[in-house]
Amino acid sequence: MGSTSATAAGFMLMEQSVSGIGNCFAGAGADAYDASTVYFNPAGMTYLEGSQVAAGFHVIAPTFKFENDGSTHILQDITGQGLTGGNGGNGGITKAAPNLYYVNNDSDLAWGIGVNAPFGNATDYGETWVGRYHGTDSEIITVNINPSVAYKVNEQFSVGGGLNIQYLEATLGSMIDFGTALSALGFTPQGDDGKVSLQADSFGYGWNVGMMFNIDDTSRLGFSYRSKIKHDAEGDADFSVPADVRATLNGMGATDLYVDVDASASITLPAMAVLAYFNQVTPKLALMGNIVWTQWDTMDELVAEFDNDQPDNVTVMEWENSFRYAIGATYSYSERLDLRCGISYEETPIPDAEHRTPRIPDDNRWWVSVGAGYQAGSQLNLDFGLTQIFADSMEIDKSESFADDENDYIRGGLKGDYNSSVTILSAQAVYSF
Repeated sequence: MGSTSATAAGFMLMEQSVSGIGNCFAGAGADAYDASTVYFNPAGMTYLEGSQVAAGFHVIAPTFKFENDGSTHILQDITGQGLTGGNGGNGGITKAAPNLYYVNNDSDLAWGIGVNAPFGNATDYGETWVGRYHGTDSEIITVNINPSVAYKVNEQFSVGGGLNIQYLEATLGSMIDFGTALSALGFTPQGDDGKVSLQADSFGYGWNVGMMFNIDDTSRLGFSYRSKIKHDAEGDADFSVPADVRATLNGMGATDLYVDVDASASITLPAMAVLAYFNQVTPKLALMGNIVWTQWDTMDELVAEFDNDQPDNVTVMEWENSFRYAIGATYSYSERLDLRCGISYEETPIPDAEHRTPRIPDDNRWWVSVGAGYQAGSQLNLDFGLTQIFADSMEIDKSESFADDENDYIRGGLKGDYNSSVTILSAQAVYSF
């Protein structure tokens, strides 16, 4: 499975269906286009016939460009120098996010399984940029296996649910300003950098439920809920320390500091609730919309603990719950060709510039999508999508957060603006049998 820069609020990946992305996922939770309904609403499996496999991928090309605007340094009043370094270029990394689904429905009881990546993030600014003490490279990978069942209670009402077995792997790199920490011993502030790379993984477990209700022959409502999942990740911290710095630390008796050591961190990925509406207005035109709520307040802070006397590595986040709103339409141009479009607005969970981090430079964003579905044969359907995401200009100002986050005080007052956008190209094959 591939990881990618996050393209939904926070580091959630909405890209779980190619048929859905053409509508900006406006009908996700109520449309039940294909087997990808396993993720958005398992009750939708009762709307499919026979067996179906859906395999898709999304090529996601993000742009995250930072411009420094007076970043400060802890010794600036003495040295007269703020944080040094360049802007880091484009911190976004182009990646592919795949997903795979299978559904079988030969009666009122349907079952299926989905394999996807519901969360992910990847950024890389290099080791010489101005924010290097806050982060150089970051990568979060999740793989979620989601077996599900659904039952058609009657002609109007269906229910479904599933289990989630989720693997998470994270790598977080940042530079260490040994020159400032040891400046009293003759080292050069911001001139004797080391590096730490934290690597950890874990398995977590959760559940999801959904229901669909037919209002009449042409319209229906869908509701689904995915639980939060806690990960207790364990791994190691790899330190790179300049030789003269190591010699000084050893001479001070600090032989167990900044050495490779086991590390751990706990993170709770958020719950998500979806309320969706689908209406087949005419035989050729369908309209849809949904509202997605995400419980991002589980992300209060990220603490990496080391199995020695090394102080914890803490990132204060204080994220807030957020909403996503989408509307879309599908037009059946012919018996073989469906045309799709959609637009959505997504709130960021990041409360302010002080809590924004270069690892996840997120803000409110607009999605604009178009897509198409083509019936290539009696059993094969092909789906395509193109999405452009526009984010507001983002400010980051760690100089204002010193009182709340001692770690940011040491890392420096990173201050500037982000300009970002994301382009997504998607393709999917659906085989029914």
